Amino acid sequence: MIELDSTSLEPIVELLAKQDPDAMRQMMQTMLNACMLADRRRFLGAGPYERTAERTAHANGFKDRTLKTRAGELELKLPQVRGQGFYPSCLEKGLRSERAIQLALCEMY
Repeated sequence: MIELDSTSLEPIVELLAKQDPDAMRQMMQTMLNACMLADRRRFLGAGPYERTAERTAHANGFKDRTLKTRAGELELKLPQVRGQGFYPSCLEKGLRSERAIQLALCEMY
């Protein structure tokens, strides 16, 4: 299970409180970006700038990706890992539609 800290949930709570029609898209975008960061942290065995014996590789920035959903286009920051075959588990490689998101959100719930 992916662990999310309270700081990554604050933007989601704020979006829900605004009752904006675009809130669902923004909430999905925020949640997926936070989940991908947590997934990379688990894959690496360490957080940003953290030195541990369990570290398997190093973070290497982000790639911008657009994911089309019924709620609108999500602008995602896909985390990269240097020298390893990392791809976030909440997305299906090569797909840019919401099928992967529906499965990921169901699994997270």
